[in-house]
Amino acid sequence: MRFVCSDVGLIVKNALESLGDDCVLLMSFDTNQDPKTTSDQYTKTGFSDLVLNALSVMNKQLQANFDPDAFMYECHWHGEDKRVDHCLVAQSKQTVTLDGRTYLFEKNEPLRVYYGKKRTVEDFSKIVRSVGGVVKRTFFDEQKFMCLAWIEKTRL
Repeated sequence: MRFVCSDVGLIVKNALESLGDDCVLLMSFDTNQDPKTTSDQYTKTGFSDLVLNALSVMNKQLQANFDPDAFMYECHWHGEDKRVDHCLVAQSKQTVTLDGRTYLFEKNEPLRVYYGKKRTVEDFSKIVRSVGGVVKRTFFDEQKFMCLAWIEKTRL
């Protein structure tokens, strides 16, 4: 599921409202914004295999007829809005049935599987503040690709 800026704020707001005053919300987000590193991050971590495997899972669980070998994983950086676009690209023209519906894929037609926004800690903190929260602490993985934010309600 893709969240836009206002959605993230709404999620944080609702979570903070449902938690007690002394509770903490932990929320993670992608931080890397370098196009080359972002693409390599997903390609080298096996993310492409995971996405391609989803076609086989859909075949089994949803009676689809994807040919996983007929799709290739691609990752594209959209710098203007700091998003990464993950697609499975049809390598040949094909017809796929899924849930009783038929879909035609032309050669080189993308099937978007993930379109994720990358954020700075400052941008994420601003969203959290706008809905009555505060980022008290942050934790990063070794490469600083992901951030886990410790969020509390703003105390008046």
